[in-house]
Amino acid sequence: TTMRSGVVLWLSWLLLSLCQAQTIHVVTEATPYTYLAEGKVVGSATEVVKLSLKRAGLDDYEVSLYPWARSYDMALKEPNVLIYLIARTAAREDQFHWAGEIMKIQYHLYRLKRKDNAFRISNLEAAKHHTIGVMRDDVRYQYLRAKGFTRLVVSAQSVDNFKKLLSGQV
Repeated sequence: TTMRSGVVLWLSWLLLSLCQAQTIHVVTEATPYTYLAEGKVVGSATEVVKLSLKRAGLDDYEVSLYPWARSYDMALKEPNVLIYLIARTAAREDQFHWAGEIMKIQYHLYRLKRKDNAFRISNLEAAKHHTIGVMRDDVRYQYLRAKGFTRLVVSAQSVDNFKKLLSGQV
């Protein structure tokens, strides 16, 4: 089962920042595209963001890595916050000022391989009977809840979901 969505940058109050010369707080979560190395947030998506800010003449910013729910909450509630990577959805469209697309992604449900191949999920509705690990406030969490899923196990970080998958909890 696939859910399509574009992952994009969001610039919060960018014009206000330009006028008032306030520091932009750039936030994201740990992913293969955004991660810590030697105490700094790096990765291919981070490089795109930094280059975009440089080209816009904005050099007063700090990049921080938080669990997704915290980054998302900061972007919703605090001024001068830029959040990336965030999926652009109809529900989020009016909540943010969208600046640009970094990549297209597809979301999938997955499970551990089993020798007996006991179950197959041919459509999203059939997945409702299984316990699914999601991250708090993530686009997949919001999507599945909106579709009536109730057997969701919520984690703060994606690595927690992998641990739960390996232990058979999801």
